[in-house]
Amino acid sequence: MLAQSADPVRQSWATCLRLIVTAAVLGGRLVAAQVAAGAADPPKNPQLPGFVKGYTWGWPGVRGDYLGAAPNESLRQLTATGTEWIALAFLGHMETQRSTEILFSTRNKEMITDGELRRAIRLARNHRFKIILKPVVDCRNGVWRALIDFPDKRDWESWWANYERFLLHYAKIAADTRCEMFCVGCEMYSTVKFEQQWRRVITAVRKVYKGPIVYNANTGLAGNIKWLDALDIIGVGAYYPVGARRDTSLEHMLNAWRPIRQTLRALSEKAGKPILFMEIGVRSAATCSAFPSDWKQTQLPYDGAEQARYYEAALNSFWNEPWFLGYCWWDWPARLYDKKQAQGDTSFCVYGKPAEQTLSGWYSKPRPAQSPRP
Repeated sequence: MLAQSADPVRQSWATCLRLIVTAAVLGGRLVAAQVAAGAADPPKNPQLPGFVKGYTWGWPGVRGDYLGAAPNESLRQLTATGTEWIALAFLGHMETQRSTEILFSTRNKEMITDGELRRAIRLARNHRFKIILKPVVDCRNGVWRALIDFPDKRDWESWWANYERFLLHYAKIAADTRCEMFCVGCEMYSTVKFEQQWRRVITAVRKVYKGPIVYNANTGLAGNIKWLDALDIIGVGAYYPVGARRDTSLEHMLNAWRPIRQTLRALSEKAGKPILFMEIGVRSAATCSAFPSDWKQTQLPYDGAEQARYYEAALNSFWNEPWFLGYCWWDWPARLYDKKQAQGDTSFCVYGKPAEQTLSGWYSKPRPAQSPRP
């Protein structure tokens, strides 16, 4: 998900996203070429989880968010939707997109402490959630993490060393608390070209964490990643613009998902990995299905029905696909708004909105077992 801070670069994101969807087709061809050329042997994968009926929870992990009674009540309300997994997502920080230092744990007074994180995990366990631990890096100056860049090779080397330390810190917590999955990165498009560095980092994580590993790729660009074989699961940011400003009907959205589904199926088959929507969602605001990742256009009026149609289309389109591993919807906060405010709330969360009933209807259904490998 785009960080909730101002950045003029991201004003063109809606246009870029249309190009990204097209790029996914070319990305699928790239994976095919890798397989044909005999890419590095994949790791001995840990056992993959069952279908993920998930929701992203706890973002952005500001210090104190996971304390008190509110987080437990938030998780209790989430269980009512039939959600079985949470992607527990929280932020560490860089000062700017060109800062090599990553501030986390005791060196970052803004973010949750390790104790607070462990408490959130215990609370989730009390509600029988399975957990994907998802540490994320963002820039305090508001520049999106997909634009992290350094003009000097030595700065890149320093950043990679710091990023590895950041991941290993939380991978150890994931191991200690027996989290069912670990996410090694989110929407870091400017870094994916560094194949050897990513392989090194993933290898280091595997030494301390033995469960399945996923990376949350930018929308439409998973197929461009040359190191997919190092992962257990292909994580996709699924903010595809399946609605249109003049047509947000369910029929339009279902038709828009069809070519995307075909592209993702081909990617899964060629890479030999299941696909998990590590992020997917839309705000309950009018026309947002045409630009699902948007969070800035606060002037748009509430439209819970459109959000519910978006959920219905995405759930209907992928539910029975054997190569598809599930959904981690964006996002359910650790501190919920009052349910009385739901009908005017235009955030991504579905609590108290029509989409909550759509979600619980699907999540209450049994789901055919996916193939062990596509």
